[in-house]
Amino acid sequence: MQKYTTDLFFNGRITCKQPLEGFRAGTDSVFLAASINPAHGTKILEMGCAAAVASCCLLYRCPSVQLDGVEIIHNYKQYARDNVIYNGFDTRFNFIHADITEKVSQLNALGLRSDYYDQIFANPPYFVSHESRPLKDSLKEKAHKRQANELSIWLSRIVSFLHANGVLTLIIPTHSLSELIGAMQKYSCGAIKILPIYTDYNKPARRLIIQAQKGRKPESTMLPPLYVHKKDRFYRKACRQILGDAMYIDLK
Repeated sequence: MQKYTTDLFFNGRITCKQPLEGFRAGTDSVFLAASINPAHGTKILEMGCAAAVASCCLLYRCPSVQLDGVEIIHNYKQYARDNVIYNGFDTRFNFIHADITEKVSQLNALGLRSDYYDQIFANPPYFVSHESRPLKDSLKEKAHKRQANELSIWLSRIVSFLHANGVLTLIIPTHSLSELIGAMQKYSCGAIKILPIYTDYNKPARRLIIQAQKGRKPESTMLPPLYVHKKDRFYRKACRQILGDAMYIDLK
């Protein structure tokens, strides 16, 4: 196993290994997991699970759910496996090594079932490859960058794997909003809820949590924002509860 760090989440209630190189989960992953409110026995898929940090956060808060995690980078498999075992979630998590841009029939053969999941969540690559500088870290390059049409492909796969009226939840940079809304309209996702996340006081939001349902009317609601920091750069009370105490973000 390559060099890694051991990171604590929820004030030490969750302990996860993460490689020094490549994608590393932080507050975005915790916020994403916090925005999912599954019912008892809900079947959930995380697309692009990496070391399964977001999955562990969700499994900790929701002890009755089953979760599959799919990841293209094989190096993360051992990290994900170690993390779910260490935190006691190994009987409720299944790692699937796959490239979600492959054909649906190929993904079905690897264990990703069509029209099956109640909820799917993801933190898709933020940047388009030809619009940004190359990164020295090849694993980070693969985790953070995508081809021009790849966000639409991610959404089409999500819709394929969700059952009717299933819920999808994504965290994206603000510059991807129009692209994502266009893809949601194309693949018949509606009842869209948009939560802006303001990480810096008095500066524009840089992240959005988007939640929608398969097969619903294409209506959108802009929710009151989540403010992360106070003027003094300390976390606001609500964010301390989300990041430290596993509090749920209510997207209503």
